[in-house]
Amino acid sequence: MTIGNELDLFIANTAAKLDDLSARLEQLEAVPEPLPGSAIMTRNGISIYSVADLRAWHSDNCKPNIPLTQYVGNVVLTSQASADAIRGKAVLGSVTVRASNLVIEDFAIEWDGNDNTRSLLDFDGSASGCTVRRFDINGKKAKTVIGIGGASYSAGHLFEFGTIRNYGFDAIRLFKNSIYRRLFVHSPFEWDSASMGPYNGGGSQLIYPHTDVAQAIRSGAVMQECWLENGSAANSTSCIMCKSDTNEQIDGFELSDSYLDGGHYTVSVHNKNGSKTNPGEYGHPINVRILRNIFGRGYRVGIFSYSVPDSSIAFSGNRWADTLELVPTSDGPL
Repeated sequence: MTIGNELDLFIANTAAKLDDLSARLEQLEAVPEPLPGSAIMTRNGISIYSVADLRAWHSDNCKPNIPLTQYVGNVVLTSQASADAIRGKAVLGSVTVRASNLVIEDFAIEWDGNDNTRSLLDFDGSASGCTVRRFDINGKKAKTVIGIGGASYSAGHLFEFGTIRNYGFDAIRLFKNSIYRRLFVHSPFEWDSASMGPYNGGGSQLIYPHTDVAQAIRSGAVMQECWLENGSAANSTSCIMCKSDTNEQIDGFELSDSYLDGGHYTVSVHNKNGSKTNPGEYGHPINVRILRNIFGRGYRVGIFSYSVPDSSIAFSGNRWADTLELVPTSDGPL
């Protein structure tokens, strides 16, 4: 091969490499620059680097995704046909579920001012195995109204991609063996002592409400990838209250990969009328798992309160949202 031929071959190979490099550069330019710092969470495989962006993700994705038209009145769901009928409806009233294995999607519920309403989305004891997704529940900060509740022994449900906002009592009463995934719970009622006077924690719920984001009173509830926001006022109890108020010991509860902020104590795990050495009326909650969550610093006293043995709770990978340092897992004030 002559020198001229070698030079031609070299030029051709170089041109091909330059074309390949140019194509690769174009691909790289189409990929956004990574944000500085470490991701605090992922959602749908997307890394999220700030609390503000995480809140925005939940705001954008946890809601009905079709236009809604208003329906005034209370609704009772007894069949899949009746569940289909509220798709696309914004109910001013309440919705009661009295059938199993329903799929209930793309709807909203807003409190209508009726003080006799117990839960805006209420499940009868005969209902089990329902799937509820893409919803918006507005409690309008009513002091005695639960967002999602009903018979505690209703079981086996899946709730996902929904919002519960402006809650004045408990946003969610967790059902047995049910999954709560990618929910956006925010904007609770907060007691203002300046305008309302001193708060009486032992007083009537109608006058002196307490607010929990979610309360587990039976076994097997799982909360994953949620935004759980409480206040830091005198009535702000917890983001998670794991405590049996029934005649059943809680065996199994999981809170994982979620953001929590607020409450006297952000997470509370207790027996009924007992202590760490006294299991109380129904026994210590056991097999409680608090895994890979991030915590804000808006609590009133601390992030963990528990009256159960240390062996009842498994902590792993829980971090502060602002520093990503591991949070303390000790019981008590911070």
